[in-house]
Amino acid sequence: MRPVYEAEHLIDAHMARGCLMAAGIQSEVRGEALTGALGELPVRGLITVWVSVDDVELARRVIGQWLDDLSAPNQCEIEA
Repeated sequence: MRPVYEAEHLIDAHMARGCLMAAGIQSEVRGEALTGALGELPVRGLITVWVSVDDVELARRVIGQWLDDLSAPNQCEIEA
């Protein structure tokens, strides 16, 4: 297993894991138990998403696309 994503917080980690699951990549969140000690403070570097060594390259591409999609401007058009 290798880390492929360093999460800002627990929800972020599980969102990344969900994207990987949707792409058919098994993954696990590590460091989840550490959040109890820190509360809602940012835990950068402590919570990571891990995948099999064989899936590292694909997982990084999937997460990269997910991050690109998050940073893209909202394309929703609202008619008045």
